[in-house]
Amino acid sequence: MTKTVKTKKTMIRLTVKQKLLLWLPVIAWMFVIFYFSSMQTPAVTRVLWTEFVIKKTAHVIEYFILTTLTLRACLGWGVVGKRSSIIAFWLSVVFALTDEFHQSFTPGREPKVRDVVIDVFASGLAVVFWLKYVLPAKERFWLLAKKVMFLYT
Repeated sequence: MTKTVKTKKTMIRLTVKQKLLLWLPVIAWMFVIFYFSSMQTPAVTRVLWTEFVIKKTAHVIEYFILTTLTLRACLGWGVVGKRSSIIAFWLSVVFALTDEFHQSFTPGREPKVRDVVIDVFASGLAVVFWLKYVLPAKERFWLLAKKVMFLYT
C-alpha cells in the first residue's frame, strides 16, 4: 500500500514498510546510547577536565544525532514544519530522562540533572540546525532540480 506524503514543495511516495524503516536508525541509535550508559565507570577521586569535556561532548553528539534521526523519521511520516521539530525535541528529552534513570541502576554511574540539561541543549541545537540550514538547503535543492528538469524537457 502506497501513501502520498505531501510537503510544501514536493510529494514523496512511501510505503508503510518504508515509513517504518525510517524509525530503525532512531531505535538503533537509542540502543547505542543505552549501551554507552550501561558501561561501568571507575570511581574518580579528582575531576579531570579533559575527561569531563570528552564525556559531555559525547552527550552533545549523541543527542544531536538522535534528534536529527527523529526529525528525518517524522518528515518521512508526513509530519512537517515545527510540529516535527517539537516531536523530535520532546522524544529526545524523554529519552534523556529515561537514560539518566537507567544509569541509577548501573554500578559506578549516577543520574545527573546536568547531563539531562546538556542533552536538552544538544536536542535544541539539532532542531535549530535543522530548521535554519537543512530545510532551506533542501528547498534550494528542489528549486535547482526543477530548473534542471525544465532544461531537459
